[in-house]
Amino acid sequence: MADMVSRSSPEQGLRSTDSAARLRAVREIKNNVIGNKYKKLQFLHVLPLLVEVLVTSSDSEFLIQAAAAIGSLVYGVEDGVKTILACDGAVTSLLKALTSSDPRVVVAAARALKLLYKVICKASDSLVAVQPCSEAAPPLLVVA
Repeated sequence: MADMVSRSSPEQGLRSTDSAARLRAVREIKNNVIGNKYKKLQFLHVLPLLVEVLVTSSDSEFLIQAAAAIGSLVYGVEDGVKTILACDGAVTSLLKALTSSDPRVVVAAARALKLLYKVICKASDSLVAVQPCSEAAPPLLVVA
């Protein structure tokens, strides 16, 4: 059963062509990392795969679960913030999800963005630097 999700290789489920297996994998990761810094560090390597789910899916349940997992993975883990900011489309996809017609998607994306923002605000100067683009433009976040 190649599509079965196991704790040792959640990325196998995320890479599955079976959408039910992919959703189970996203949920399993989310449920494992919420409130557990040790598990967050263990699952950090799947952040790019979760972002891929967020970027490529239009299914509300996938978007909700992926946003919740991403938000939890980055919260309290500086390497999570570095990883998410380096992933193409991560923040853009979370912002895009704010325009969803499904209010549950909007709430999940807003929570993920809020958690990311909290970590960035508490981060040391070595994590990110805020550089103003111009007086008329908002500040630009630069990954150090």
